[in-house]
Amino acid sequence: MSSKRISLTEILLWLIVILLLLVVASPVALGFKIKNDYGQMVNKLSELLQADIQVVAYNRGFFTSDALLELKVSSLPMPIQFKEEIVHGPIYLGLINQGKSPVMGALIKGEMLRPAGTEALMLQLFGNQSPYVYQNIVDFFGNVNSESYIPAINTAFQDVTGENKVDFSGMVLNTRYQSSSQSFTGDGRLNTLNLNSDENISLRDLSFSYSGKIGQNGIMIGDSVISLPKLEVNSAQDQFAINSFTLRSVTTERGSLLSSESMLNAREIFLSNERFGPIAFNLSINGLNAPAIKKMQKIQQDLEAKLESGVPEEQVGAMMMGEMMGLLPDLFKQAEIRVDPLSIESELGGLQAQLEFSVSDLDQNTPADPMFLLNAINIDFALDIDRRLMHQLVEWQLLTSDANAQSAGNKASRRMESNVSMQRKIRENIKAMMDENWIVFEDEIYSSQISMHQGQMVMNNKQVDPMTQFMSQMNPGK
Repeated sequence: MSSKRISLTEILLWLIVILLLLVVASPVALGFKIKNDYGQMVNKLSELLQADIQVVAYNRGFFTSDALLELKVSSLPMPIQFKEEIVHGPIYLGLINQGKSPVMGALIKGEMLRPAGTEALMLQLFGNQSPYVYQNIVDFFGNVNSESYIPAINTAFQDVTGENKVDFSGMVLNTRYQSSSQSFTGDGRLNTLNLNSDENISLRDLSFSYSGKIGQNGIMIGDSVISLPKLEVNSAQDQFAINSFTLRSVTTERGSLLSSESMLNAREIFLSNERFGPIAFNLSINGLNAPAIKKMQKIQQDLEAKLESGVPEEQVGAMMMGEMMGLLPDLFKQAEIRVDPLSIESELGGLQAQLEFSVSDLDQNTPADPMFLLNAINIDFALDIDRRLMHQLVEWQLLTSDANAQSAGNKASRRMESNVSMQRKIRENIKAMMDENWIVFEDEIYSSQISMHQGQMVMNNKQVDPMTQFMSQMNPGK
């Protein structure tokens, strides 16, 4: 009796059949898992972005599913919605055309829907394209590679200000999310943006990168870098330009304390036909109390809800001030703030400034009394500024104040102000600061040396009462 032998060809055929069955059946099985994981992924995204993102609808299919997301931002009058198509894994051959591996847990293809009331503007800017499209590749470990794109714009349209022309090269954003550490990194670039209307704005080669995660205190920590080689803003009245601008920020945590540092540098800035640069500004804030920050965020959310419910703005403002004052001792009890340097060079002269700020002898039992808080403050401040630059800065401040007065003051006060020359106003304002000893003048340089420790304040080698000095600035007319 002979037995039938199974050939290698038959084994290969059976393996191919089994693999095909797995490929066909796997998307169906993965569809159930993806639906369960999808809500968790949206919740994690909401936490990372510290935003309100909700799943409005989810329709599971055999090989693909459809979802509708809604993003609510308090500063926007309406929510933003995103339509998504979710392709079930484990294989999607369309990724081969993108030079990527076709093996994946899920592929999410999404686009932003046009907010209600903006359809006409969106049509003018983007035509029939979505204003924002993205693709998220999710692997079997929950890691996500995200690519998003804002389409290019080259159009002109009319509004109440006249004709507007927009030339936008498009923007690509790449973000990578690591599930095990719940952290993300990303970068983006914008090559060209030109806006021509009553003001002409031109931007070149903007790039940025970022990384972050939710720290052990439930607050976002990480770093970011923005680089802007060139920005120009021109109007009939004024011009503004920046060359070689960079801004970096870093936020870290140690126990329940948060620290952050911001570093700004610009090679040159042109403003009102004056050149400034190089410019350097470093600000470090170390030792802020994380639980107090969380409480402040909760207070702000509660008060925003009260505003929406119709509580008068003045009442909400008073409530916020009272609750914030109660949190200040906890927030700053271990904090140190330093500005070193603030340095500006210009054709009008230079400016150099340093600041150190800290508090002492504060704890949870410290009363929310301004006098107690004042006695706990430690300040050391130094400023040197050349005469011509000082006059220019005061002039800009006066121009801003005059513009506000034009809209708020009565006709008599506006007419009286218009009869006073700008140079006289500058002299009077600088003289007032010198009379109150905020600044001194020597060798064509305005200087200020201010220190305050244990409630004792010294301004330019003269001891003063800090409360009286601060009140005089809050009530300058008295």
